Amino acid sequence: MIIAKSETRDAQLKLLRYQLNPHFLFNTLNSVTALIAAERHDDAKSMLAKLSAFLRFSLDSDGKYVVSLNEECDALELYLDIERVRFADRLEVEFSIDPAVSHLAVPSFLLQPLVENSIKHAIGRSEEGGKIRVSAQAIDQGIQIRVEDTGNTEAASRGDSAVLEKVDGAGVGLRNTRERLKNLYGDSGDVSSSRSELGGLQINITMPAVEVLQYG
Repeated sequence: MIIAKSETRDAQLKLLRYQLNPHFLFNTLNSVTALIAAERHDDAKSMLAKLSAFLRFSLDSDGKYVVSLNEECDALELYLDIERVRFADRLEVEFSIDPAVSHLAVPSFLLQPLVENSIKHAIGRSEEGGKIRVSAQAIDQGIQIRVEDTGNTEAASRGDSAVLEKVDGAGVGLRNTRERLKNLYGDSGDVSSSRSELGGLQINITMPAVEVLQYG
């Protein structure tokens, strides 16, 4: 069930979405500063150019609280272009998107904060880096999206419960996801966490299968 439109709900959705931007921008500019301090000037210039492309995409998407899953993956690729400058071959990302759901509606900028959390808590804390997998498939009358990672040595040594505690306290990204799904879908949207077969953290998102035009 999709909640009927209202000015109050639209304002709340926009507020939830823009909670993410300052957090992401702060982290990226810190990375640029670190690259400059390490005299990796070409990498710093490249990261700034990619940040500009990502922000331009964000501005062009202003006013859209849902996009197609394909468009959402395009936005995520722009974000990953930024992180690949920093991590190079330490960051591996795999997409597995069922074509049957790729045209369906998802909240805009749904995936970026979840992938950012995996990079912060898993890839960034492992010397050898790691892998992130983003997958989506049809289930019943809905969509299931998963974001999972290989974890890190520290979390693995503390056991499964430590991984799940970290997910539950993951901060603004996960809270934002829960609130946005609740506002858009009521009880028909859900976020849960589990242990990934990759060895780290898995975020499971379910939502109704809805065409983008139904939000028009």
